[in-house]
Amino acid sequence: MIDRPAEDAVTPVGPARWDVAVNYHACEGKQTCIEVCPTDVFLLQKTRVKHPLFRLKIIVHGDMQAVPVNEEACIGCMECVTACPEVAIAVEAAEANREDDARVRPR
Repeated sequence: MIDRPAEDAVTPVGPARWDVAVNYHACEGKQTCIEVCPTDVFLLQKTRVKHPLFRLKIIVHGDMQAVPVNEEACIGCMECVTACPEVAIAVEAAEANREDDARVRPR
């Protein structure tokens, strides 16, 4: 998981692609990712979690979770990662983009 302050946010160079993952056992559907995402990567959808204990926690929080439905629009700014209070979101350079990682991500 990437843990990076907002001031270190990535500015993509060229056609970068990003993998966006949500830990559905941690996401409580608080919508902070939706509020901060400049490219509307996330939507709230009814939970997909089946485990009874996690499901109960999520139902208490509205039975909705963030889902990266527009992942191809991600610009890798990491705003969602920084904003998520549950640390439920990970954004990493896509496999096809890893060879250009040094050019895309600041050191």
